[in-house]
Amino acid sequence: MELVTPAEVTVAPAASGGDLRYELAPGGYAAWDLSVRVPPGTAPGRYFVAARIRDDLGHLVEDTAMVAVGERLWSDPDLPPEESLELMLADTMAGAAEADLAVLTPGLRLAPGDQSELLIRVTSGLASELHGEAQLVSPFGSWEMLEPWTQGFSVAPGASTVLRFGVRAPATARSGMRSWALVKVMYYGRVRYADAIPVVIEPAN
Repeated sequence: MELVTPAEVTVAPAASGGDLRYELAPGGYAAWDLSVRVPPGTAPGRYFVAARIRDDLGHLVEDTAMVAVGERLWSDPDLPPEESLELMLADTMAGAAEADLAVLTPGLRLAPGDQSELLIRVTSGLASELHGEAQLVSPFGSWEMLEPWTQGFSVAPGASTVLRFGVRAPATARSGMRSWALVKVMYYGRVRYADAIPVVIEPAN
């Protein structure tokens, strides 16, 4: 197993001298206690650490955990309801600020045979790298117009990247056809949806 951590966060096994190797019998499992440390003066924010394994076929499996610096932990059953609610709202707002999706293509109007692009800007509000996968969602019958269906992305802390998806109206597309597409962004167990973008097929010139 491999641990992937941002420079500001140190994660290490509490015992075993840092050895994360394992060999499992059928139905078996392995577990480790990990210590997490951040040095004094670390900038507040949400950092993500990952545990990764790769199988014999080269497939990568990853799970992540958030290390929130400068945030109070909730929910604490010993807190009064008012304070617990305040912490819950602060957590919700911090979660909403992790990633921002902006539609750069408000709509597409294409003649049969035309092609264009659908653009989405992803901005990271995390204190560590944001990486994940973006997937197109559209109605049945429009799938052949759009590609790629999925693409990975990585964004540095506080930075942005533009995701590009090709849109091509088939030469046989029916004039007046109306459809839509939206981008589903998945990262660290979270899911975000961009606003739907209308796609209209106009008469050929």
